[in-house]
Amino acid sequence: VLGSLLGGLAGHYLAKGRTERLLLICGISNICWIPVLLAITLKAHGDFELVWFLAAALIGPIYIGPAFSLASSLVSPALRGRTLAIISVLCNFIGAGIGPQLVGAVSDILRHLGRTDALPLAISTMGIAALASGLLFLLTRRVVPHGLPSPLE
Repeated sequence: VLGSLLGGLAGHYLAKGRTERLLLICGISNICWIPVLLAITLKAHGDFELVWFLAAALIGPIYIGPAFSLASSLVSPALRGRTLAIISVLCNFIGAGIGPQLVGAVSDILRHLGRTDALPLAISTMGIAALASGLLFLLTRRVVPHGLPSPLE
C-alpha cells in the first residue's frame, strides 16, 4: 500500500501531469526493483533481510499510481472506470495467474538440470519481466504524445 501511495505522490508532484514523466517514473521504479528482487531471492542480504523485504514492498508497486494516472488520461472521462478495471483484471491475471506458472515451470526445468536452488533461481528470473516492463515504459515515452491532459482536469 505504501509503495503505490509513493508512486501516486511521485506522479502528482514530480510528473505534474506530463506524460513522459509518468512513464519515466514507471520505468525507473520497475528497473530499480530488480536488484531488490535478486537480493531477496539469492540470499545476498545476511543481517538486512527485513530491510530488503521492506524495500521490495516499497519499490515494487510504485509504478501503479503513475500507470493508472496515465491510463486514465488517455481515455475520455466516461471510460476511465472501465479502463482501470480492465487494466486491474489483466495485471492480476498476468501477475497472479501466469507468473506463478512460469516460475514453477522454470523451477522444474532447473531442478531437472540438477540445481538444488531451483526455486530461488526461478523466482529471480522474474526480474527479466520487470526489466522488460521497465524498458517498455521508457520506450513508450517516444510514442505517446506529450502534453496529454492531466487526469485531475
